Amino acid sequence: MALSWFYHGDPKGNDSAAVKAYDAGVREADGSKVWPMSNFIVFACMAGTAIISLITYSIPFSITADLTADTGGGQGLAIGVLNLAIVIPQSAHT
Repeated sequence: MALSWFYHGDPKGNDSAAVKAYDAGVREADGSKVWPMSNFIVFACMAGTAIISLITYSIPFSITADLTADTGGGQGLAIGVLNLAIVIPQSAHT
């Protein structure tokens, strides 16, 4: 039932017209619709992952730099401590 909207029928339909429509849709599709759609879905998932990764990697450092700009302690020291707080647990895990 998952792809019945795509193949224009129902493989487990009660009437033979729905089953025949599904069979005709399966033969008609033959990859010409499925392949481009799957490529687009993979592209969308990869783009979403890239955007999430960019946010995850950049936001903590920009917030740290913004919060420590007026304290006088130095942004470099605060970002270095944040970097160590991220790297040491990762190194200890592997």
